[in-house]
Amino acid sequence: MRILRGLLHDIAVTDQSTIEGQVLGNIVVTKGAELHLRGPCAGNLVVRSGGKAFLYAIVTGRIINEGGEILRMQPGPASG
Repeated sequence: MRILRGLLHDIAVTDQSTIEGQVLGNIVVTKGAELHLRGPCAGNLVVRSGGKAFLYAIVTGRIINEGGEILRMQPGPASG
């Protein structure tokens, strides 16, 4: 699984990925891909047919489902 951190811009997810950074642009989850979104997204999230998105964080743009699967997850317990 690929883990993306830091300040990110437009992203196309084509494999199993976890985003822990902040996304300033849009995210597109393609067919066969799986996204675990753990950092905020200021743009749109598009999930194409055959893609999956697990949302642990906020999306301030539009969430567009083009035939994929979108699951809103509860955030994990705070550590510290």
